[in-house]
This record gives sequence, structure tokens and C-alpha cells, in this order.
Amino acid sequence: MAREEKKYHIYDSYLFSIDEDEAREWLIECGDEDPSQQDVWVYMRDCLDLEWADEVEPHLKDCFATGKFLLVGSAGRWNGTFAGGKVLDGFDEVEQAWAHRDYMDIEMYDLCKGGHYEFHVLGKHHDGTDHWTIKELTDKGIQYYENWNYNYGDKRTEEQVHQILWNNSHYSHNVEFTRKYYR
Repeated sequence: MAREEKKYHIYDSYLFSIDEDEAREWLIECGDEDPSQQDVWVYMRDCLDLEWADEVEPHLKDCFATGKFLLVGSAGRWNGTFAGGKVLDGFDEVEQAWAHRDYMDIEMYDLCKGGHYEFHVLGKHHDGTDHWTIKELTDKGIQYYENWNYNYGDKRTEEQVHQILWNNSHYSHNVEFTRKYYR
């Protein structure tokens, strides 16, 4: 029997929390008798920024505050899509992985498969789309990665080590953001 998948929306910079009519009504109530389309869009964007600052970012900071995380996925570039991965240390590095890019739209969601939640980041930009999934490394996973990283005689590639870390439950586990903060 196939496992049912369910997507839990965490944040999407393209999905505004209010629509144009609500924004226009609010601006009129605040004294702008005839708000321009630009004023409406700026207000909608401000509401989205507040949603990020008040409801999403604090939970992300808490979720990724400590520990090491393995980010794997693909990066869309002008010359194709390329697989990649990186071990990140704490919230600042995790945030930098998606915040330093010039995304036109960023979406974060948990994909629940058979009761397990996978944290995904989907970023769209002028060259294509980046799609990343993040897992937290266990103490054994951190030790395994550091042993490989500091052993210059080990000829395995970083990609091979990432696959071992990703596929072994002794080395990594899902972040399960939705289960922690929204259920």
C-alpha cells in the first residue's frame, strides 16, 4: 500500500495573508481615500513580512538553534540543475543557505510521508528553482562527518558521505517542524 503524502504549509512569500480587497479596505479605513495599486501591494507585502517576523522566524530560530543540519537538494542555474549538499551549523547557517539567494519566491513546507515529516525549502529565482530538504544530524552523524572531514586519507566524496548520513537513521533524523510547532 502506498504511503499517503500530505503537505503542511509553513511559509510562502507568494501567498499573501490578505487579498487586494482587504488591503484596499484597510488603507481606506486608515485615511487613504483612494489608495493606489502600489500602496495596496506594499501593504500586502508588509503584512507578509509581519507574518514572517511574528509567526515563522521565531519558530525557525528555535528549531534550528543548535545542532548541525544536512541540507541536500538541487540548485537551478542558467546552465542546468545541479545536485548538492552542505552541512550547516545552527540557525544562522541554515538561514543563510536560503536567505543569501535572490529569491523571487520562497516556500517552506513539511511533507508528511507515513507519519514522518520532511522539511523542504523551494526557492525560485531568475535562473531556475532550488529545492532543498533538511535533516538534523545526530551526535553519531556529527562524529561520522567530522571523522571524514578531518581524515585526508579518506577518498570518499562529500556527496558519498552526505548519502550515508542522509540514509542512516543513526546519523540523521527529520526536523519535523510541523509536528513541533503547528500540530
